[in-house]
Amino acid sequence: VNLLVQGGFCIAIIGGLLSDSYSYEQLSDLLRFRLSEAHNIQFADPTTHQSLVSQICQHSASLPWAAAQVSATDAVDTYQGSHLGVLLCLLALGLWFLRMALELQVSISLVLAIWFVPAGRQTALTTLPGRERRVALTEISRIRRVSILLLSVFRIGIAVTLGATGMVYLVRTVDPSNLILNAMALAFILDVDELLYAVFAPPRVKQLMKVLEPLPTCALTVAPRFRTIAAPLKLCTVVALLVMTYITMLGPFYGRVMMASAILCSGKQDFVYGLNHASGIMEVTASARGSTGGLAGPGEHCPAVFAVAFPELLSEESPRFNMSPWLVPALSWDSVRGFRELR
Repeated sequence: VNLLVQGGFCIAIIGGLLSDSYSYEQLSDLLRFRLSEAHNIQFADPTTHQSLVSQICQHSASLPWAAAQVSATDAVDTYQGSHLGVLLCLLALGLWFLRMALELQVSISLVLAIWFVPAGRQTALTTLPGRERRVALTEISRIRRVSILLLSVFRIGIAVTLGATGMVYLVRTVDPSNLILNAMALAFILDVDELLYAVFAPPRVKQLMKVLEPLPTCALTVAPRFRTIAAPLKLCTVVALLVMTYITMLGPFYGRVMMASAILCSGKQDFVYGLNHASGIMEVTASARGSTGGLAGPGEHCPAVFAVAFPELLSEESPRFNMSPWLVPALSWDSVRGFRELR
């Protein structure tokens, strides 16, 4: 039952909760929004004459539309603030790796302990001499032994799958409050077996577990020197996993989050465009305190809006995003679909 529950959680997370909200495809959609509705005069504030993007980036609570962009901007600002999102994510990942290490350690110890228990036709329990109400497992049936080993192998497989899935799930969580809740939810999944045992195990089984001696694991002799360095080795492994996860997943994701913020809120915000029905020309003009540099152009509005919003990006042949996280290669603006054509 435990394997089915944990496997179901893995399938649910993989199937519907690992979507990347800041993939390059999503950034392309955000760029299209910035070059269309965000500066369209139809969506400007009729009282303050602010453009829609200016209201979004100022976290206006009175917007009747663009709720998704407003919430995304709030989440990004919280995530970026003092690198709070990255620090919390690294902390959650470190604890998650430790929890997975404990799960694997327990499963492997069970496999080794069962493997070195003598196998026979049936399971035998023996009362320990001189120790009342204490019993030891002296022999285990071959069928039960194979069943326990197979279940342990499946448990290790699910733990590894859940570990990798949980890692991606935590990396792609932007809201810091949701990050803490998601980390707690993942840890709860690993504790399902204890919950099922506490609720459904018969009283006789629980009483037996209280008087049963721990299975010996001394059959595998470990060098004393290795025992001394075991703890530092585990710590180095967790740190190495954190560094690798940051370089390959968290850092690039954080870079795309900052790029999303730059697409939506960088450059000039206080200008709008609209169609002059008398001349048929698409005109760009300042709104509120903004300035357009006198640009007004006919035809397709996106290049004109792009030229006004991001003039500094037009002077570079292959502009690089200059706010990439530490240790992560600089992201290219050209990775966002439609950016190269606009330039």
